[in-house]
Amino acid sequence: MRVTQKILTDRVMRNLNQILRRVVDTQDRLSSGKDVTKPLDDPVRINHILSLRTSISRIDQYR
Repeated sequence: MRVTQKILTDRVMRNLNQILRRVVDTQDRLSSGKDVTKPLDDPVRINHILSLRTSISRIDQYR
């Protein structure tokens, strides 16, 4: 198989986009102070977080 300049360029661009996406995600986490910012980050932890929020609101309501 012949490796053309286009194949090399496409591969580099794909890698750069992946790195940029990871940098943006890391910056979002740092700026918000939250490890999980959207449900797709970690569905299991999101479920646990929502459960804790519900418990906290019930306790506040009881007070």
